[in-house]
Amino acid sequence: MKKYDSYKDSGVEWIGEIPSQWNIRKLKFVCKIFNGDSLKDEEKELYSQEIENAIPYVSTKDIDIGTSKINYENGLRIPVDHSRYKIAPKNSFLMCIEGGSAGRKYSYLEKAVFFVNKLACFETKSENNKFLYYYSQSPLFQSQFQNSLSGLIGGVAISQIRNFSVILPIPDEQTAIANHLDQKTTQIDALIAKKERLIQLLEEERTAIINQAVTKGLDPTVPMKDSGIDWIGDLPFNWQIKRIKHTTYVKGRIGWQGMRSDEFLESSDSYVVTGTDFEKGLVKWDTCYQVPLERYEEDPFIQLREGDLLITKDGTIGKIAVVKNIPKIATLNSGVFLTRPLSDSYVPEFMYWILYSEVFKTFYDFNKSGSTIQHLYQNVFNEFKYPLPPMKEQIEIINHINIKTNALDLVISKTKQEIELLKEYKTALISEVVTGKLDVRDWVAGEN
Repeated sequence: MKKYDSYKDSGVEWIGEIPSQWNIRKLKFVCKIFNGDSLKDEEKELYSQEIENAIPYVSTKDIDIGTSKINYENGLRIPVDHSRYKIAPKNSFLMCIEGGSAGRKYSYLEKAVFFVNKLACFETKSENNKFLYYYSQSPLFQSQFQNSLSGLIGGVAISQIRNFSVILPIPDEQTAIANHLDQKTTQIDALIAKKERLIQLLEEERTAIINQAVTKGLDPTVPMKDSGIDWIGDLPFNWQIKRIKHTTYVKGRIGWQGMRSDEFLESSDSYVVTGTDFEKGLVKWDTCYQVPLERYEEDPFIQLREGDLLITKDGTIGKIAVVKNIPKIATLNSGVFLTRPLSDSYVPEFMYWILYSEVFKTFYDFNKSGSTIQHLYQNVFNEFKYPLPPMKEQIEIINHINIKTNALDLVISKTKQEIELLKEYKTALISEVVTGKLDVRDWVAGEN
């Protein structure tokens, strides 16, 4: 692709040169920008029913960060003639302007919707809405947005957005640019989706390998027996069923004995480990807070040792990590259980794969209460029944799983890197075209 024949100084230092026939304008002179309306709980219940002549209501969570896809079928629909709520019309676009996804979630609308107040609608009559949609994804727009963020949760007021600068080609060029980017980004998104599907299949294969190994072993010809347990099924005839409470030391911190968050230090005598410090099955020591020595010594039952296995009991239940290469003494926060074998009946790494497998997940789902607050209680965890092969088979299973999952993890990691490169290429392409660095006026639809 070629560049434009001539460029001019935009008059804005951070924008630099633009094609000679292009102009700089404020968004308030180009499009109408307005936010939506939040729904009360009772309104959500009302509008989740079947309603005639209704259109979707969308919230921030209905927009995907990676592909800008929007979920129109979330179950919430509001009557079209309901004048209390603002409508984002077809062919306008929405952008999140508040919270962690501010500036990162946006979607072009294929149909009219009602929408939440954390989203802003951009609608224009005289300019090409699709061009502005792509322009909003460019670094020139995003830098203005990110520099305008304020408040505890992070947001940008519509009054500020209206004063953002936008580079505008003539209308025919806006259409050409939008058509070009429609085709190119569709191709890129399709390739990303294909790679994401590959990752999903690889992760399903990974899960199947682990589940098969820890419940059925590695020899498909060995005789099987009924375990009598729903979440295990059949298992090899020479395997045993054990309960956690009979084989495993389990301890967790009970409260903090007056511990305050201001006692968490950047540097001190002892690490304090939380579930947020778990990464790829290990404790990430450089993210751990530290506490004074007396806090470590006050509870000897949760003083960590090399090789201990940790599992989260609050928040995201069942995250696991092995304690390895402890830089110095360490203790636990209240959201984690410490486990270690009571005898030599199992290898800790075998228990790691048991707790990682669907066996434990199914057990937890089977036993969790109806409360919306998720928690793994120690008395429930103690009753977890799991399959236990002879020690020699445990070692073979551990080696088998490590070899297989390491190979799959390499492919998954490489595929994720490829996806990130495609996303970077997509962002760069959009930026180059909407800012006039590349001239696509002679582009013909269907070209590669």
